[in-house]
Amino acid sequence: MNKEALKSLQKQGWDSIRSVAAAIRELTAEKPLVLFTKEQAENEEVEIYDLPYGYNVDKYSTYQQGAVMEVNGSDVKLFLTGDEFGQIWDSELEYVPFECQLQILSYLEERAEA
Repeated sequence: MNKEALKSLQKQGWDSIRSVAAAIRELTAEKPLVLFTKEQAENEEVEIYDLPYGYNVDKYSTYQQGAVMEVNGSDVKLFLTGDEFGQIWDSELEYVPFECQLQILSYLEERAEA
């Protein structure tokens, strides 16, 4: 691959990342996507480890990761799965890995067909 092809591929990748996040924000701004509730997780009615996840590292290097419970525009609620298991953490779409954003799009696709 030459330099121009690599530049083009980079641009295409960044454009895709921005487009996916913009679509999620738009599709959940008026009608949030709720994947599960805390009660469903506590009653083991959902397989939280199969769901999209997000994470956060704070200024003290504390790492929190959790299953995406709800997406409302840029706001994401996580059900923490580590040491703080079961706590709810408010996060942002930017802290959801791109692969998991694609999973969120698949849930939105299912909702659109309904």
